[in-house]
Amino acid sequence: MKVGTIEVDDIRNRCAAIAIHTSLREGPCSPFELGQFYRYLLQRQLWTSQGELAKDLGASTASVSRALSINKIPDEIVSIVGGPTRMSYRLAKGIIDLIEILGAEIVAQNAVRLAFDPLRSNNDLLTALATGQDLATSGSVQLTLDPSGRFIRVKSLYLDDLVKQLPTIEALINWSIKALSNTKESDARTYATKAVLEAKRKGALAAHADLSAKANLPALGRLYLDMLRQGVWASRRAISADLGVSRGMIQRRIALAMLPDEVVAAFGGYEFMSSRTVKAVEGVLASIGAEQIKANAVKMSFEAKRSVAKTLAFLATGTPPS
Repeated sequence: MKVGTIEVDDIRNRCAAIAIHTSLREGPCSPFELGQFYRYLLQRQLWTSQGELAKDLGASTASVSRALSINKIPDEIVSIVGGPTRMSYRLAKGIIDLIEILGAEIVAQNAVRLAFDPLRSNNDLLTALATGQDLATSGSVQLTLDPSGRFIRVKSLYLDDLVKQLPTIEALINWSIKALSNTKESDARTYATKAVLEAKRKGALAAHADLSAKANLPALGRLYLDMLRQGVWASRRAISADLGVSRGMIQRRIALAMLPDEVVAAFGGYEFMSSRTVKAVEGVLASIGAEQIKANAVKMSFEAKRSVAKTLAFLATGTPPS
């Protein structure tokens, strides 16, 4: 059996399957063909579940499940699409929705009535699969708005056939309206979200410039953390690229921002804490917890002549340095 251009018969073990899967994903392999490959592996019982298969192949369970569902589309429909290589995720989703509304048998029968047309759009193809008539080429249906603005007139050479299918047509129109509405709502939410995040990003850039001028390192760290939580920047790498600040500097500022105020006071302030000192304090924090290190810190007052090592020892043990 071939999947794409790769022969997959007689796969003897998981290692061979994983290697072939890597080649398929790197090459021009359609979702339908991936589903065909996943089904073959499960039938050979190289894996016993979709979850286990997805984990070992480095794919998400959802993508494996989706590819398997696409592979269930009847051959008659796959043929009218133009073959497995032309079956995209979006087109497959539309076909699966049609099958849920009309049933696989009806959609397959409609596909048999059609001829493959490489210039046919996906929307026209879905309409043709729903009706069994290639409206894109025949122009057999025309819709016009009634002068009252309250009704839509239907003109067709096949009106008798359409009347017989009114329940199906009604279901398809309702499905189309719902799909269009969901698309518009999704686009509106996406646009609004992007606009909000961009406004927050501009505010963060202005705040960053102000805090940088004041050399307020912990406040900069708190700014980074806040923007990461709000999704303004997706990662510390993104912060670095956007602000032109090294990732090491960003990490140090975030680490400073996360230190308890009591601990910082024990060293005389942020300006007296080197990167090495901050890392050492982080080790103590991880060992005894934030509450204990704060309790130890409030027992001691800052002394400029006290070494960093003695301060760290006191924070770790709560025992005053000799």
